[in-house]
Amino acid sequence: MDPIASFGDFSLSLLALSALVPGVVQTVKELLGWEGTKARALTMFVGMAFGGLFYAVDQNLIPAVAHPWIKLAVFTLMSGPAAMGFYSLLFKPLKAFVEDRAA
Repeated sequence: MDPIASFGDFSLSLLALSALVPGVVQTVKELLGWEGTKARALTMFVGMAFGGLFYAVDQNLIPAVAHPWIKLAVFTLMSGPAAMGFYSLLFKPLKAFVEDRAA
C-alpha cells in the first residue's frame, strides 16, 4: 500500500479524533459530574478507545465493510456530544471573560 495514498484518510481520522475526544469527555464529565481522577481516567480510556479504533481502521484490521459505519458513528458523536462538550470548553469561559471585562 502506498503510504501517501492512505495519508489522507489517516489524517482525517486524526483530525476527527482530536476533535472528538475532548468534546465527548467534557460532555460525559458534565453529565455525570466527574472531576479529578475519574475525569482523567475517562480521558485516558476514551482516547485509547478511539485511538485504537482509528489505528485498526488505518491498518485494515477492521473489514472495509465496517468503515462507513465507523465514520457514521464518529461524525454522529462529533455533531452532538462533542459539540456540546466544546461549548462548555470554549464558550462558557469566553462568555465569563467578556462579562468580567464589561463589569
